[in-house]
Amino acid sequence: MKIICLLLLCGAAHTVVGCGIHESQRETLDGLLRNMLDSVKAGNPPNPSVFIALRLARDHNLEREAELFGSLETELAQKLVQGWLSPSTPPLPPPSPTLSLP
Repeated sequence: MKIICLLLLCGAAHTVVGCGIHESQRETLDGLLRNMLDSVKAGNPPNPSVFIALRLARDHNLEREAELFGSLETELAQKLVQGWLSPSTPPLPPPSPTLSLP
């Protein structure tokens, strides 16, 4: 069953690779990608949709994509910590006893 699913996924990926952007639209697309890259460095809050769009693009700026991914990780970690430390959140449970090995 797993092999059949894998073959179907490979077939679907092959058809997706074949579709593309007409060359007359390439300049417009490149401008859009530049705008997305500029939004990463402008001090804006990180946007997961921009990260996904950049990863799906044909042309990549791996340095900026890594920077955006790091910003997304940091923001998520901060939100998780703030959520745990907010007054409306119940306190953390006590740590479970650790096992000592001989």
